[in-house]
This record gives sequence, C-alpha cells and structure tokens, in this order.
Amino acid sequence: MEQDIEIFMEDCVVMGSKIYFFAKDWNALYVADFVTKETKLVSTMPEEKIYARRLCAGIVYYNKKLILLPMTAEKIWVFDLESNQWKGIERRNLGCGDDSQKEIFRAIIYRKNLFLIGSNYPAIIRMDMLTYELEYLTEPYTFLSSLKTADQCYFRSDFCINENYLLMASCLNNYVLQVDLNSFSYKWHEVGEKGFCYSGIAWDGEYYWLSPRRGTPIVRWKMNGETKYIPLPNEFKNKIYNFLGVQYNNGNLVFPGMQQNKTIIIKTHGHQEINVREGQYLFYRCFEKNNVVLQQTNGLVCLQYTTQDKRYDMYCKIRRQELNEYLKNNLENNESIIDIVRSENMTVSLTLFLSFEIKQRKYESKKYDVGVKIWKDIRN
Repeated sequence: MEQDIEIFMEDCVVMGSKIYFFAKDWNALYVADFVTKETKLVSTMPEEKIYARRLCAGIVYYNKKLILLPMTAEKIWVFDLESNQWKGIERRNLGCGDDSQKEIFRAIIYRKNLFLIGSNYPAIIRMDMLTYELEYLTEPYTFLSSLKTADQCYFRSDFCINENYLLMASCLNNYVLQVDLNSFSYKWHEVGEKGFCYSGIAWDGEYYWLSPRRGTPIVRWKMNGETKYIPLPNEFKNKIYNFLGVQYNNGNLVFPGMQQNKTIIIKTHGHQEINVREGQYLFYRCFEKNNVVLQQTNGLVCLQYTTQDKRYDMYCKIRRQELNEYLKNNLENNESIIDIVRSENMTVSLTLFLSFEIKQRKYESKKYDVGVKIWKDIRN
C-alpha cells in the first residue's frame, strides 16, 4: 500500500473551509479543503531550492494575494491568487550572516500597510501594499542586541493590537515594546521583575497577559502599572517549559504547549480558573471573532469556528509518489537529494534517491565508483 506523506506547516491563511499554507520541509505552497479532505499543490516559490526547509514562517492574506514571510528565504514573496504569479521584494540584509538571522515569524495588516515583525531579523518592516516600498524600524532591536545569543530570538509570534498600537513582549528581558502603527514610533514598558522574559502577549479587553519563559509566573498587566503574578501550576514545577505564546479566545487565555504536551487555559470571566490540559502544537492562532486554527505536533490540523459551533479536522497529506515526482521534476542540477535524506523525514523513495544521485554524479568523477561517492557523501 502506497504511503501518504504528512505535510507540516508554520502558519496558514483560512478561507472558509479551506486553508492555504507553505510546507515546512520543502518548497511548495498548498491548499487544503477540510470538506473534501484533499490537499493540492498550488505553486513553488521562485529562486529557492526545492528541498529548502522552513523558507517561510508566516503567511498573510491581503486583496487576493498571499504574502509569505521569510524565514530562510532571501526575499519577501507575494503570490497573486488570481494570476498565479509571484513577486519578490528585496529587503535589507542588516548584517544577517546566516539563515537563522533572516527570520520573520508574523505580520499584521493595518490600513494599507503590512508590518513584518522580525524574530531574529533585527527590524520591523513597514511595507506599503500598493507600492511595496519598505521602511525599517531598527532601534528597538539595538536596545536588545547586547542580550541576544544565537539560540534566542528577539520576539516570538504572539503579539496584540489595541487601537493603533502594536504590542510585543521581549524574549530577552522583561520589556514590552509598543509601536504606534500610524507614526511608526515606539516606546518601551518595563513589565514584571528583572530576570523575567516572555513568549508572547495577549489582550482581553481590560488586561494584557504575558506568556512566561524560564519558568517564571504568568503576568497580568495594565499600562498604569497594575501588575499581578500568577504562578504556574504544579505540573510545571520540576522542569522549565516554554510556551508557543498566548492567545485570547472567547473569554479564555490559551498558553499553547510547545516543548511539552501541556497547555494552560485561564478563564478570565467571573472567578479566575486555571486548568491544564493535554496539547502540544506547531502553531496555534486565533482569527476573526475568536475562531481558531492550529496544527498539533502529530500533524492533525484543526479549524474551529467558535461562533458557528463548527470544527473541522484533517491531516494534510499527499501521496508519496506525488511528492517524489514533484521533487524529481523540480530538483536542479546544483541540488543534491542527499540533503533531504539526511533529515530522515521519509519523503524520498529509494528509487528516486538512487536514480537522481547516480544521474547527477556519473560525470563528476572518473576515479572511483559512483556508489562509493554517494555513501561517502551521506556519511559526511
């Protein structure tokens, strides 16, 4: 029986009962239909290798276009859903020496501008969606740069909007960045104690809630300085876990599990209740009136319309033969399928691996057997 390959993602755009998303492990844009349970290839990002991993982290919809936020990709890419055409927008390098320093996790549309929030990339970019002109806000990252190490980011995915203000919680210290989306100016707020740092921030209409890192308490905060600490439940006492961030959803605050199969739910209405449930996610996001879209670490994608009391579940899969044909037809002469095999994600058949590598290498060396060269490269 032919094996199906599950597709993992970093984010998606919801359109009714369908989602558009970019594959995490190779270069492909897909659409999945929760009614028919079908996942179909839409297109491939230009100028990037076909086997490239984590090309983009976030995806945003605007005016019949998809904007793909670069993670390891060189450019910001815009895909027109009507013409099926790509447009690449160059961005400043800003001293990014490797792929990890290019990362932009999330963005927000405000009026006619897209604000792209650098995670490891040291800037917030304001992009005019009519002209694609770019402006950069770099000073907040300069403030944080002395605290940053290679394995840490400036900000994670979860931010909040209150009127014309964007608020983001620092992963490196106990500060919250407030950006005026009209003037593109900013100010810092010190929140919580020294040594605190955060995975995200949410707003429930009255309070801001900050998701902890390093095992510190959850923080409830108002801009007038009113602050309350909520200790983590006993399940989190023996080991420090990081959450994906925090999302506000219909009276509940959700702190989605990332490194652990434990998610915290806080009810904000009436008596404040704190519950722990099973849940470990690749991403968890609320959209449009408290609706939720998420992907669990086992690959299950859930789309829940809270207001309509509807829930869709599916695994986004394609046939292994379909993926192998796609890779075979799109691999370029300067690419090696060995890079896919090393990741051990079971996406490549042995037949495709051998046929491609032998074809590619048979002219490379006359000194020794091609098979010896292939296995030598794998070991290295």
